[in-house]
Amino acid sequence: MGTVSDVSDTSPGDLAVAFRSFPRRIDQALAAVDDPAARAGAEAHARAARDGLVAAAALLDVRAGDPAGAALALADKITGVHPDAWDDVTLAGLRRSALAIGAEVRAIADLAG
Repeated sequence: MGTVSDVSDTSPGDLAVAFRSFPRRIDQALAAVDDPAARAGAEAHARAARDGLVAAAALLDVRAGDPAGAALALADKITGVHPDAWDDVTLAGLRRSALAIGAEVRAIADLAG
């Protein structure tokens, strides 16, 4: 997995796009897993990715009933903050979350073959 420095130039707008797309990407990756033997592993990665969405949303005190709602609410909150108003710690946390969630999505895709 990458480090925060790998995405240090990621803008808040880029992060909003990523978070907004994660629920769809998780669902698409899961749908591509046809092998019953790989399904349990894929589901575990999907749970980790969804938990990551909820945790990322909590960084900005965003609460939603489900991970997809949390992702959308988080993206909306990110876009509502002026890019120059971000503190480095929060932005780094969001970047780390996005990297971790992306890694889980890639792991699901790898299981799909």
